[in-house]
Amino acid sequence: MEDENKDTSPETIAPKTDYVSKKEEKTVRQAGRERSKKWRSMLAWGIPLLVILGVLVWLFTLPRIPQSATVKGKNHIHANLTIMIDGERMTIPGGIGLLAGGGTTHIPGTQKVIHTHVENDQLHIEAVDGGPLHEDDTKLSTFFHIWGKEFTSTKMLDKTTLGGGTLQFKVNGKDNTEFENLQMHDGDRLEIIYTSATGTAPTVATSSKPR
Repeated sequence: MEDENKDTSPETIAPKTDYVSKKEEKTVRQAGRERSKKWRSMLAWGIPLLVILGVLVWLFTLPRIPQSATVKGKNHIHANLTIMIDGERMTIPGGIGLLAGGGTTHIPGTQKVIHTHVENDQLHIEAVDGGPLHEDDTKLSTFFHIWGKEFTSTKMLDKTTLGGGTLQFKVNGKDNTEFENLQMHDGDRLEIIYTSATGTAPTVATSSKPR
């Protein structure tokens, strides 16, 4: 009979089972590739975002440097500076702090907060952004820093008191011990007097008035 002759052994149904297993395996592999692709995409965007976030957090947690107090009602003042070395007046160049060189013309964005326009002229102390001056802006050390020179209680330019010389600082005719830390005021007359061990101390007379 036909039913008796029909082969129902496991060997005859194995191909169908193998087909299903391979299909499921392919589906699993494809799903794995999709997950792997998704993770790679997340990492490609996530790592840079984490780095940027970390940098922003670091910047916002940095200690803030306090800004010095403002000079009330002032955004442009002048002071007169005379430097004497062994009785000889030293030339203070024009154009210090002016990116466009010397001259009397004010060009916005081309000048430092303290600058000189012409040789042996006044120190112009002027807020660069048009706002108020800050106390740090008016320090004498700020001018020397802009000039690229040094001035302390023991050193002035390339002169020092360590070899027996003396350094005297006067403000409006009176001895002053603030030296580079002096906060200049409008109309101040500043005198820096260096005398070497073999030099002669000069008498300085500064009579120019602020503009």
